Amino acid sequence: QSNPVMNTGDLITLYIATTSADAETAAYNEVGTSNVSSGGLDSSGLNLVPRTTVNIVLTPESGAATTADFVAPSSYGVKETVQLYP
Repeated sequence: QSNPVMNTGDLITLYIATTSADAETAAYNEVGTSNVSSGGLDSSGLNLVPRTTVNIVLTPESGAATTADFVAPSSYGVKETVQLYP
């Protein structure tokens, strides 16, 4: 998107990068059904092992900040992408 600023009423998809080194090297550009147009997936260094507690604070340009809190599932199974919230 050309304007990466959250405003009141915006709906967003938040991608949490837990990409493997192999995926970075291969320059994959898709996460589930979303296309990452900025040149491929990047690793954030996060390691979300099962039952990890995650707290995210979303602060828009205007309006009230909100949080998204969740616990990672006890098993990820064999899925490539997992919806963690809600």
